Amino acid sequence: MNDFTIVQKTKLIFGKEKEREVGKEVKAYSDKCLIVHDGGAYLKDLLETVRTSLKENDVEYVELGNVKANPLLSTAEEGMRLVREHDLGFVLAVGGGSVMDTGKYIAVGTYCPFPAIEYKLSTVSDHKILPHGCISTLSGTGSEFSNCAMIVDDHQNPVIKAKLLSSAFFNDFAIVDPELNYSLPAKQTACGAMDMISHCLENYLTDDDSVEIGDYYLEGIIRTALKYAPVAIKEPRDYTARANLCIASNLAMTPNMSIGGNKRDWAIHGIENNVTARYHKTHGEMTGVMTLAYLRWCLEKDRMERRLVKWAHDCMGVQNDVYRPKLTIERGIRALETWLQEVGLATSLSELGIDPDDLKDIAEISAPAGNLSKLSPSEIMEIYELAR
Repeated sequence: MNDFTIVQKTKLIFGKEKEREVGKEVKAYSDKCLIVHDGGAYLKDLLETVRTSLKENDVEYVELGNVKANPLLSTAEEGMRLVREHDLGFVLAVGGGSVMDTGKYIAVGTYCPFPAIEYKLSTVSDHKILPHGCISTLSGTGSEFSNCAMIVDDHQNPVIKAKLLSSAFFNDFAIVDPELNYSLPAKQTACGAMDMISHCLENYLTDDDSVEIGDYYLEGIIRTALKYAPVAIKEPRDYTARANLCIASNLAMTPNMSIGGNKRDWAIHGIENNVTARYHKTHGEMTGVMTLAYLRWCLEKDRMERRLVKWAHDCMGVQNDVYRPKLTIERGIRALETWLQEVGLATSLSELGIDPDDLKDIAEISAPAGNLSKLSPSEIMEIYELAR
């Protein structure tokens, strides 16, 4: 078990119609606010609720409504300009992971004396950071509770998806109403569930057996996502399913003692992020494809056999064949592949119109992938080939 320090900052406001309280929450920090969203039609009623609540609490607001999936640095910079131009004192993100990450970047980057794209865990945050919060409309990324922001640097060619980590990126509050997920398209629900599963696997897939309570914690989140995503897709207004997915999303990315001592790799995200950014794909779906390929690669290379058997049995419900561990792992991988197909997600790069032969430069950019694995470009290409 590793030594660790836990920082927990975000106030969670969970439940039905809690978004109506947003004006009061923002007012506690400032009377001038930037609303960040993606301009989608699905937000029409929610944004009216937000605007009304802000007005009732005498909070002025300006809107940035053009955030895209795989959020762009240039869009965040536009928001930073609006903050400075209108002297805004709070950043409120209304939407999913891309919107929340954009809001976080604006809050941290507006008065940062260096490009905030360079932020690391070791960065000293002694500059002005705007208070910021969110209303989450998608269960998956866990950005509402994490110290992470993902931003695509579109000033680079090719574009690079940067992972920024710092306690500065924690939201001051997060409003989570499961009913806001009712209108999600089935594919977005499925992508969100795969995203939270992948967040757990990044902590789970190591050779570390010393944090047993962490294993139980991560296995519980994975099983919850596997169970309730199909229910929410079939019955979009099932409150129990939506609420469980919302909580699973939060728990998958919340720093806490259960997983604090775990070794964490993040190899799957390391080989996925730049592919997603290059081809403008949905993160959760691409993560599913890369997870399958990574698991198959580990099986071929005899990596983490004990952990993969445990995953197959305790997460995927496969009977453990103690005499044929590789068969147990293969069955676990097939079970995940079947689940992805059942919820309507791709299981190969070809389904997404991507040829692994075109990914050699991305493999170079992405290496070394994984805090522990340190995957080389050639190893990453082997995984891309398995994803074909």
